[in-house]
Amino acid sequence: MSNVALPHADVNTAVFSVLDAFPYPATIVDPTGRIVSINTLFALRFGLTVSECIGQDIFVLASTNLNPERLTFRREAGADVLRTGKAFVFEERRGTEIHRTTINPYRSQAGDITHVLVTVLEVTEHRLFERNAPVDKASAQLALKLSRTGIWEVELESGRNFWSDTMWELYDLTPGEVEASTAVWERVVHPDDRNRAFQAFENAIRLEVELNFEFRVRYRDGSIHWRMARGLPLRDQAGRLTSYIGILVDITDRKQAEAELAKHRQHTDFALEKSHIGVWDLNLRTFRAMRTPEAARILGYHEHETDWSLNMFMRHVIPEEREETRALINSAIKDRKNYAFECRIRRVDGEIRWIAVNGIYHTDRIGNEDHILGILQDITERKLAEEEREQLQAQLLHSQKLELIGQLAGGIAHDFNNHLTSIIGNTELLLNQVNSSQPFVDKLQFIHQAALRSADLTRQLLAFARKQTVKPKVLDLNDEIEHLLPMISRLIGSDITIEFSPETRRSLISIDPSQLDQILTNLCINARDAIKGQGRIRLTTALLPVDSKASAEGHICQFPGNYVRLTVSDTGSGISLEALPHIFEPFFTTKELGKGSGLGLSTVYGIVKQSKGCIECQTEEGTGTTFSIYLPQHTEERAVRLRSDSRSGDTEGQLTILLVEDGTEVLKLVTNILEMNGFRVITASDAETAIEIPGHYPGRIDLLLADIRLPGMSGVELSLRLHEAYPEMKILFMSAYATGMIDFLSMNDQKVNFIPKPFTIKDLLSAIQKAMAAS
Repeated sequence: MSNVALPHADVNTAVFSVLDAFPYPATIVDPTGRIVSINTLFALRFGLTVSECIGQDIFVLASTNLNPERLTFRREAGADVLRTGKAFVFEERRGTEIHRTTINPYRSQAGDITHVLVTVLEVTEHRLFERNAPVDKASAQLALKLSRTGIWEVELESGRNFWSDTMWELYDLTPGEVEASTAVWERVVHPDDRNRAFQAFENAIRLEVELNFEFRVRYRDGSIHWRMARGLPLRDQAGRLTSYIGILVDITDRKQAEAELAKHRQHTDFALEKSHIGVWDLNLRTFRAMRTPEAARILGYHEHETDWSLNMFMRHVIPEEREETRALINSAIKDRKNYAFECRIRRVDGEIRWIAVNGIYHTDRIGNEDHILGILQDITERKLAEEEREQLQAQLLHSQKLELIGQLAGGIAHDFNNHLTSIIGNTELLLNQVNSSQPFVDKLQFIHQAALRSADLTRQLLAFARKQTVKPKVLDLNDEIEHLLPMISRLIGSDITIEFSPETRRSLISIDPSQLDQILTNLCINARDAIKGQGRIRLTTALLPVDSKASAEGHICQFPGNYVRLTVSDTGSGISLEALPHIFEPFFTTKELGKGSGLGLSTVYGIVKQSKGCIECQTEEGTGTTFSIYLPQHTEERAVRLRSDSRSGDTEGQLTILLVEDGTEVLKLVTNILEMNGFRVITASDAETAIEIPGHYPGRIDLLLADIRLPGMSGVELSLRLHEAYPEMKILFMSAYATGMIDFLSMNDQKVNFIPKPFTIKDLLSAIQKAMAAS
């Protein structure tokens, strides 16, 4: 039982503490009828909780259950107790039950009545026993014996005790072995319960109330058994207390069942706590709720709140979801149905958490009150995992989409670049052979420029697809940016200020110099286009270590290591949330028609990924955008890029070149170019034909010019086979799409001479000169 302590220090505190042990309704009121202390059994008579009863007028509460005559009788009885200072006892029948109400006054040290104790005892069985005892004593004795219930009576003045036969059995004694009295307790009651048993008996006599307590007895064989003693006070005709009569019941089986239940409840509570599940019970009449400590902890309370309600819970639901949550609960209550939902709550400390709520509708055992019993579970970790999984899924789909586009770009690049090689080379041959005053020369020049622009588009597509042929070199990023700043400044114009804050330490990276130029140029041009009028573009570099913990927690760089970070920030208009997921897709642009190809950022993305780096974008509309690029830091000190102007020159003497190309158009074109420039040319349209040449051509071959992607055998394998016959032969590879082989050779420090298609006549002759000059 639970009671609320009284605030009056001059009241006998023993009276109030005993309310906790009363097995029947009990309350304490002040002289005005206001309730100052009450136990749960009495509060339930009003259909309220203990806290709801405190401070209420007991007669107002009783008016909901009593007719006017009975209510008036109680008012008069209470007034009589206050006037006379004597206890008042009355019995009345309620249906088939007989209730005895006792009103006891309590005085302060000054002798004033300060409080009244009211107890209500159901005495139906006792009255029936008194009435039927003379005529059915033998049957009652037999029934009590079969139920292992002993009968006892003690006369208060004489101290004499009367025991039934079963009493002796319950104490494991032989009738007559000792005198029947409470002194037997010294012998049979468990030492830990002995003082409590005596105290309970003395308190009952002193307060003249019902006796009810449980204790253990020890048998002769050492076994322990539980007993429950209950007794009622008997009075003479003058109302004076004369004796107690009661029963002694064997409750060992019940105690064992309770112990098992407590153990099961302990296991359940432990499981609920460790799984972060709280339990609650909502009374649908009062909308007050009982809940477990774990339910309170989930909402952020460190101490268990005894007073709890549905409205208090709703205040924790975040405002955006509060209306929907309340409507769902109200609908479930109205339709008397179960419900389940998830929502976000704000804990006491302000933290936002996700919870899952499940409720089941039920009616209590006596059918008086409806409840919703349910569980409350913190599912924040699950929700975060789901969000992360959705983000990863979106990233995967986006990556697969970009990869698919890249495969498409790489697939068409080979044939497209071969055609462009033919167009560019043939237009250059025509332009070299005709007089510049001819009327069609400008048209040839237009065709030539269009083909070169198409070649640029192809290179950008291959860069996005990470299939662009590259020859990476070790560069100091700071030096490269310093070298490119004058060119970038001319591109962005005088209205925009460009700033550069370099890392103080050397920032070495391994990248194709032309690709680094593409990155900086594309990002700065995009920044320029986003700035309306005057603005600022800021470039910064920094060395940034990324450890395994940061990678696991979602850093853009998924692999731990040391990185060089390049950031390009602008004060432009920013990127909208709708456009942000698509900015790296090829041909996606937010610029006006004709003002952007949509390949700038996709090219940057492809180059960064091909260089095993990462890129992220942070933007805010109206404020600006920052692109951060992370490239692996190169720690090995290799030769840093040397700048020099490449100059083509004539090759001294007539050289013999073995040209192997499977494309008929390109084969004819390159043969014409080489022969026009004084080279002796031997041609083969496939590797198989080229391998047979040493057996038919007795002279030397100075240079093998071969496409890497040949049917049946790669150009690299062909060069190895021919090297046996021509050990002094130099090699120059060409291809429209050969990233894998060239990357492999570059990574293994092989001296690779390569020219990508499409190329101009000047490019080809320059590449031949460099290949012949190489050691």
